[in-house]
Amino acid sequence: KNEFLAFLDPKQCSDHETVRYCLLIISNMAVAKQSHSFMVDFYDILMDFTRDRDAKCRQYAIQALGNLCADPLQVKSLIDAKCSNAMILFSFPPTTDDAASAQFQ
Repeated sequence: KNEFLAFLDPKQCSDHETVRYCLLIISNMAVAKQSHSFMVDFYDILMDFTRDRDAKCRQYAIQALGNLCADPLQVKSLIDAKCSNAMILFSFPPTTDDAASAQFQ
């Protein structure tokens, strides 16, 4: 877990590919019920990446949050942590052409 946190720290000089792969690993881990107990530690980080300037990082962070929704207990904690807002915004993109192209680079 600490390795992921280190690579995902915005103060680190990790390249985009490393960050993308870390987010994909977290997304894959989010599917397994065995990892749900410590995934709460990643909520804030995933929420930060839903607003990242890199479109792939945003998508992978949303995918990880969505995968956590496979567990009904996680859904409640995601809603309590206000993570559901990011998933809803991503599901219903803005209607203007400029806003849509900015979100889906």
